[in-house]
Amino acid sequence: MDQLTTIDLHQTTQNVQARQSQQSASVSTETDFPSMPMPAQAMTRDYAFPKAPPSVVTRAENAANATLKWCTPVIRPIAKIFMLSTFLEDSARMAFQWDVQVDHINEEWGTNKWVGTYFVAANLAFQVIPAAVLLLNGVVKVPSGIIQAMCALLVVMVLAQSVAYHVLWNIEFFFRNLAVIGAMCLVAAEATDPEPTKGGILDRDVDDDDEAEVADVLRLSGRLLVVLMFVTLTKFDTAARIITEIIGMILLALLVIGYKTRLSAVSLFVLLMIENLTLNDFFMHDSEDHLHDYKKFNFFQALTVTGGLMMLVALGPGAVSMDGEDKKNL
Repeated sequence: MDQLTTIDLHQTTQNVQARQSQQSASVSTETDFPSMPMPAQAMTRDYAFPKAPPSVVTRAENAANATLKWCTPVIRPIAKIFMLSTFLEDSARMAFQWDVQVDHINEEWGTNKWVGTYFVAANLAFQVIPAAVLLLNGVVKVPSGIIQAMCALLVVMVLAQSVAYHVLWNIEFFFRNLAVIGAMCLVAAEATDPEPTKGGILDRDVDDDDEAEVADVLRLSGRLLVVLMFVTLTKFDTAARIITEIIGMILLALLVIGYKTRLSAVSLFVLLMIENLTLNDFFMHDSEDHLHDYKKFNFFQALTVTGGLMMLVALGPGAVSMDGEDKKNL
């Protein structure tokens, strides 16, 4: 009996020692685990931070560019028609109101009938012929030199009319005429460099870029001048009008410096069309009303500027702009 008890005690002691050795081994393993070398893949992990969603302006610009891609074939012809609309309307007025126009010139200058007749005839011819040539460009290939000469002739006619009708120094007519001249600059820019993809006045690494340089200067001139049309339409009479004018001024500033140019031009196009239809509603007046001819003249001049904005959408601002610098630095 004593021998069996001794054997049991011996076995119990061995079991306890075995358990203690297992526990100490387990504790040692857990203690030494952090110091064990880790695999290289476990130590280096790539953390990909989520990209910020595009801003509202970026999404709007992307939408405008996407729309531009499928409507580009019709933008330029419509833009040309709009830009030349004031000359076509004025030519029609000269033709259908010949005697009225002749008498008006004679009364303004106190001359005989032949002076007024020659002026009206020259006015009619020198508007119809250049407008027809500019509209045909694209249907047939017209040299850029002829296009520039036709645009210059239209500019001369704008100035000649301002002198003949004694409105040269009327600030409203003066700004409107400058805006029309800016639209003519954009017509010439489109003919000089119809696909402005490289080169220009700021890029000296491209050979034979004289035409691109001329087009850049013309587009810059057009951007600076077409905004003057909005100056003649600015009014701060109501709260809604004040908000609209502030938005318009911001868009005008962006257009002048050439930042987000296409988006700004599209926004100004919509704004100008609304204001033109609202303020120059000649179609709401009787043809015998003196406001009919006055608003009709202003309407087609503003329509010419909307055509210039459409042409800026199609061509872009050119190299002399913030957008042009960003593209150059890509």
